[in-house]
Amino acid sequence: MIIKNAPDLLPEVLSDLRASLGELAEHPTLHSVLGDALVSQGEYEKALESYNKATELAQARSGRA
Repeated sequence: MIIKNAPDLLPEVLSDLRASLGELAEHPTLHSVLGDALVSQGEYEKALESYNKATELAQARSGRA
């Protein structure tokens, strides 16, 4: 994982993920990866929100919402 191997890149990774979500807000994997990045930064509540959104979107895509 890039965040573990290069923690100095974390701000750039977060910025890129947020920009991607601006274009692909309904993409569950992006929300999940954002959650991972936020955990690495110690932003646990925001990470949980991202994970919950990822789960919600994945369930909606599979018809289990």
